[in-house]
Amino acid sequence: MIKGRDILFHSDFVQSFGKIRLDEVIEHVDAVSISSHKLYGPKGVGLLYIRPSVPVSPLFPVVTQEKGMRGGTINTPGISSFTVAAMDHVESLHLEHYWSLRTLFIHALHEQNVPYTLYEHSLKSKQLPQVVGLRIHGIQGQWMMLELNKRGFAISTGSACHVGLLDKPALIYAMDGTDQEGKEFIRISFGEKTVKSDLLTLANSIKDIYNQYFRLEE
Repeated sequence: MIKGRDILFHSDFVQSFGKIRLDEVIEHVDAVSISSHKLYGPKGVGLLYIRPSVPVSPLFPVVTQEKGMRGGTINTPGISSFTVAAMDHVESLHLEHYWSLRTLFIHALHEQNVPYTLYEHSLKSKQLPQVVGLRIHGIQGQWMMLELNKRGFAISTGSACHVGLLDKPALIYAMDGTDQEGKEFIRISFGEKTVKSDLLTLANSIKDIYNQYFRLEE
């Protein structure tokens, strides 16, 4: 859409880098940003890639650190640790493992007879398996998040970029969802240490919270 229009294209790879293959994407972007902590690297370290053919001017003049991008002492230990974490993840994506966890959880939730709506892409190649976006009908995401937290599960009610905001997630806006549907949205993410028993317990916990909530409503 933007090819030949003198428009630069930056992409946020924070959630996808090290989790899915990006070979087909990288050739089409002019710049990407990546965060270390998403790969189990140290917090406070990130990566900005800019295509060499793209002219870049530093915000402040006469800056020599980080090729003129920004001033300050370079965090060498953090960068080294980030590099090791990135190499480890890129070399072993474990996609099939995460897909098996996703399938198991969705099947387990379905068996609980709890009314829910799952938000995912119809094409497997377009879906990040580690992230499950859904809503439990009739229960606000904030309530579900707090109740699951009591049971030892940490989930979110929106994207990582909007934690703490009560606005309807952009995903729900894009799908023409209602404000109520947006308030019910929750996001569940799997990590390296997530095992099948965790997800079975999570599905059972969601059912217990659902039953408890509507008993309170009565």
